[in-house]
Amino acid sequence: MDKTPSNKKYHIAVLGANGGIGRQVTEQALKQGHYVKAILRNPAKLTISHPNLLPIKGDVMHPET
Repeated sequence: MDKTPSNKKYHIAVLGANGGIGRQVTEQALKQGHYVKAILRNPAKLTISHPNLLPIKGDVMHPET
């Protein structure tokens, strides 16, 4: 199996990017140069800032958001 790092950049959506696991996934993806759409109930509470990060207000329990 080839373990060579890829230069490919992905567009990733993270639900709950302010939670414990969601925050870690977001930080790791950004650190690797990927583009992240962070879907949160309250984007103002997101403490991460990055040029490849797009916070989006949304709630999976209320699809109309």
